[in-house]
Amino acid sequence: MLWTILTSGIAAQAADIVLLARGQASAWADPAIGTFYRTGALMGGAGVVVDVFGPISADLDVAYKRANPALDPSDDSTRFELVPVTLFAEYNFKFANAPVLPFAGLGFAMVQFAERHAPMPDGRTVTRGMRPAIELRTGVRVDLGLVPGSLMRTGPVKSIDLEVFGGRRLEMPGGMGFNLSAWRAGLGLGVRL
Repeated sequence: MLWTILTSGIAAQAADIVLLARGQASAWADPAIGTFYRTGALMGGAGVVVDVFGPISADLDVAYKRANPALDPSDDSTRFELVPVTLFAEYNFKFANAPVLPFAGLGFAMVQFAERHAPMPDGRTVTRGMRPAIELRTGVRVDLGLVPGSLMRTGPVKSIDLEVFGGRRLEMPGGMGFNLSAWRAGLGLGVRL
């Protein structure tokens, strides 16, 4: 058993880690969000992808969006904030010596939201919540070839990757409030360590 723990620790040290800055576009399924804010939005985000075992990796994705009303974007008293956090298990379709790495993943998401609005009859000015969801994602990471071979062997950076992905977040049934299901697409730039 001790041997298994030691060898798994050595394998973990050799695992690739990709740190990503991501830009994401989401189109929400709930017409109530689109009526007052917009039917979709661009979000900034970040991700960390860690090789776990063979072609399997784990991807932690976090994004943020603050939307003002579509009719009056300068109205700062009313706004909708959304923070989706997703943990994916990804299968990587590795090809020997290829700079392209297609992947497909399935993950669990917790989507936190807060809407600031005019006072409700009970005096509330903020409605908050968190909705569980699952997300399917597929995409590709491409080594841009910007890191010379000599630096790959001696430095911490193995490659600089461009990532393109598309996906669908499906909110789990039940509960009241917004339906935060969405079609998602994104573009990312990552450093593979």
